[in-house]
Amino acid sequence: VDEFQEALALGIKTKPVLLGPFTFLKLGKTHDKNFDRYQLLPGLVEVYVEALRRLTSAKAEWVQFDEPALALDLTSAEHGLLLQAYSTLTQAVPALKVVVATYFNELGANLSTFAQLPVQALHLDMTRSGGEVGELISQMGPKKILSLGLVHGRNIWKNDYQRSLETIRQAVSLLGEERVWLAPSCSLLHVPFS
Repeated sequence: VDEFQEALALGIKTKPVLLGPFTFLKLGKTHDKNFDRYQLLPGLVEVYVEALRRLTSAKAEWVQFDEPALALDLTSAEHGLLLQAYSTLTQAVPALKVVVATYFNELGANLSTFAQLPVQALHLDMTRSGGEVGELISQMGPKKILSLGLVHGRNIWKNDYQRSLETIRQAVSLLGEERVWLAPSCSLLHVPFS
């Protein structure tokens, strides 16, 4: 919140990015193999709700949740927990717009759950999941925005511009310009600078 306010004071309206609650628990380590990490999800979601309320009070319009765990094999129970978590988040803070981002692999069997998330925008890593964009568009509903992760976040120096343009044209023809965003595939923290 402090960093958001600092940027806003300089006239820059940012989109805060948080690790999603599902990925936080899915990839977290436990000491006890029999411990059900997902019993922590309701309490964790409440902490996220408080953070979102603070961001809303600070005049944030959008927040992004990174959920790279959507690229892993998930059970049907995990799909249900993911949908429930985002339903709680978006209902608790309806004034804030939410984008959920996934990257590093295809969605596979998680595509339908991703498309159903009750959020305003979805981000897809086109460098890894480009073949799934048509199916995602057909399932994501009439109002959601699609963020196309076209530039490889780990190698921004190379891009197949023809392929990127074809993807953009396809998405815009199906969704309209106002529902298509262009972005890197993942955070640029992974880019080596020399």
